[in-house]
Amino acid sequence: MISHAAHLDQTMFDATTSLSSSTIRRKERTKDSVAIKQVERGGPAPSLGRTTSSVVLPTVKSKPSQNLADFLLFIYGEKKIGKTTFASNFPNALHLFFEPGGKGLETYAIEMGGWADFLKVLELLKTEDGEMFENVVVDTVDLAYNMCFEFVCKREFMEHPSDNNDFGKSWGLIKKEFVEKMTALTKLGKGVVLLSHAKESEIKTRMHGVWTKIIPSLPNQAVEFITGAADMNAYYGYYGGERRLVIDGSDNIEAGCRLKYNFRTPTGEKIVSIPMGNSDEE
Repeated sequence: MISHAAHLDQTMFDATTSLSSSTIRRKERTKDSVAIKQVERGGPAPSLGRTTSSVVLPTVKSKPSQNLADFLLFIYGEKKIGKTTFASNFPNALHLFFEPGGKGLETYAIEMGGWADFLKVLELLKTEDGEMFENVVVDTVDLAYNMCFEFVCKREFMEHPSDNNDFGKSWGLIKKEFVEKMTALTKLGKGVVLLSHAKESEIKTRMHGVWTKIIPSLPNQAVEFITGAADMNAYYGYYGGERRLVIDGSDNIEAGCRLKYNFRTPTGEKIVSIPMGNSDEE
């Protein structure tokens, strides 16, 4: 009887302990849910008691960097106009050739055979050997995206994302892979220069009719991310009868620059385009 009673007491103790633990966990989940809803409604973020943060408010304003290597630059333009030569002038630049080219230049170059090569380069740049490179040039980002496309299709066992009829999920996997890895490149503490080609696009509006605009040749998924992330979107081409790097766009040319303190005339006026000489070397 004593043994049976002891066993019964132990069973009741275990059940009570399990119930208490379950109740505690349920309360914690409820607490977390309430906190999340509070933030979503615009309220302050309460402490959940399980995380810490070292975030502090700034006391002084940051100063704009004067070093181009601190920024993400996207340069697109006419074929053979000198984009690759221009990018090769960035100090200690590692040139990732996704398309044939650059054999006539003196560069630190890697010919990329596929997206897996790019993933390997990302890891190598984190090592001690990668510290010597101050800049990374992706030439061209169009083909980099194409290789990413093929990589994800092969990984997911699909011929083409449109064949799956999954409401864009397959396309989302490709975009996710491209954005994540390109973002990882920008976070290595190096300057990043992305090169692309140009194409003409017909723009139609109800108010202003139809006109032609020069835009990057990137696929829509890639150009949406690149142009949004880049600190400078520049068009390199023949503009006004001469070779120029256009950094402030118009109705006819896609370009833009958020480095408003870096490109000014001595009198403080905004620079729209930069003369690039009459040859690649200039």
